[in-house]
Amino acid sequence: VGEAGFRKIESAVIEKVAAEQSAVIATGGGAVLNHRNMAMLKENGTVLFLDRPVEQLVTTDDRPLSSNKELLYRRFEERYALYCAEADLRIDASHDLPTNINEVLNRENSCNQWA
Repeated sequence: VGEAGFRKIESAVIEKVAAEQSAVIATGGGAVLNHRNMAMLKENGTVLFLDRPVEQLVTTDDRPLSSNKELLYRRFEERYALYCAEADLRIDASHDLPTNINEVLNRENSCNQWA
């Protein structure tokens, strides 16, 4: 399918799923590259950016755009500003999983979280 084909499928799935109520949607890192994707996600919900230091991210062979540290760092540099610009809320996800989850839940319970 290649990257272009993957992005087309990704956008179609986002369009379908973003219309759902009370859903948590975990997109891939490239979803932010398409402004329409982000608009659809924001139309019916809140976009969180789970900001984790690039040093803590893991490379995998099954992800061609981040299969090694060099590519991962490149993607991070290319996209970080977009992640920040498109997010309704940035979460510091540099801690262990329970702490990261609590960070999200604490924001969810805050009266002014989405203001």
